[in-house]
Amino acid sequence: MDHNGTLESLGRGLRAWVGKEVSAAVSEAGATLILKEDVVNMRTGLFDVMASVLYPLRFVSFRLRPGSSLTTNVLTLKGPTAVSIVSPNPFKALIKDGSLTIEAPRGSLLYVVEGGEVQAFRTLLEAIVRWGGRSKMRLGSVMPGSAAVLADSVRSESAGTADLNLLVLNPTGYDGEPEIRLNLPVERAEVCSHLGCLEVPGDKRGILRVPAPSGCYCFTKLKIKRASKP
Repeated sequence: MDHNGTLESLGRGLRAWVGKEVSAAVSEAGATLILKEDVVNMRTGLFDVMASVLYPLRFVSFRLRPGSSLTTNVLTLKGPTAVSIVSPNPFKALIKDGSLTIEAPRGSLLYVVEGGEVQAFRTLLEAIVRWGGRSKMRLGSVMPGSAAVLADSVRSESAGTADLNLLVLNPTGYDGEPEIRLNLPVERAEVCSHLGCLEVPGDKRGILRVPAPSGCYCFTKLKIKRASKP
């Protein structure tokens, strides 16, 4: 950042940047910036930038040159490595020679993370989704690939069964097939999108692979039953 400030260690790999224009919590994965002024300047060393911007259904890639500007919630800059800037609220980005200027209201939060479209979208979800509720047991795990999988709701049914609803989102430019591994048998499953619904076979082991092509904003309905194992 092109700002004066002090960097202090908080232990366990976490540091704090304290400046007049901006303060930040810094870790190995990235930084959370709190704007004290309306503008923050960052050095990029890039003069011709390939970037991805999140539109309603998917990321769109194009080239940015000095003088280019845009307003977005998610911006991924692709140089020798990919770096993404994410905010719950829109910010304006202005590309300059070897630098980037971000304009946002005072008090805004900006998340700067190392990684491309996949990491950027997951960072946005963490920033805007209110996580609530607790489960008495671990439902299982997910290997999401290029997609993001969220548990939306669970509704208990009779005879020890329940309906588990998942959101499967993939705004990246890559097709995906996330693998869901539940600790509960899946009797049947249905994947729905704006194109309609597709029935997917269940699995006694609780393993399910969900098709998630680029631009997929899908809803997966699972009929699960009480596990016979712990």
